[in-house]
Amino acid sequence: MAGRGVFIFMVLAAAAFAQRGGRGGSGMSDAGNYNPAPAQPKTKLDLFAAKLKLSSEQVEQVNAILVATTQQMAPVRAQIDKSRGEIASAMLTGKSPEDLNHLLEAHTALEAQMDAVEADTFAKVLALLKPNQQAKAAQAFEFLAGAFDRGPGHGGGGRRGR
Repeated sequence: MAGRGVFIFMVLAAAAFAQRGGRGGSGMSDAGNYNPAPAQPKTKLDLFAAKLKLSSEQVEQVNAILVATTQQMAPVRAQIDKSRGEIASAMLTGKSPEDLNHLLEAHTALEAQMDAVEADTFAKVLALLKPNQQAKAAQAFEFLAGAFDRGPGHGGGGRRGR
């Protein structure tokens, strides 16, 4: 039973690492050339704004919506983090399948709540766009997908479980 717990822990740890991105910051380019000052990566909002050619006023409006959503989601993110810990603990301590299913169902409900708020946020942003921008919105929203999933220090930007 302990071996199974260790295996599950290793799988969870590998999944968490994979969500963080994977590439390290060695300062080396893919060709092996030293790259002492890599360009500052653009934010998700910068990429979104560039893809849709947003005006500065639209960028400010979108940013305000995203900030409000981030604040709204903070307590849910904290609950999700707690839930993940409870699930891992239940797996490692050999809790019954019924107990584990109860924890998983509660976690799923939290994830659904996050998805609903994210969808509402996308609807608000979509309403700000001009018709020609709306036509490209589906492609551009991929830059914002998952932007609210994780708080600071969690790698920010990976999709929950995807």
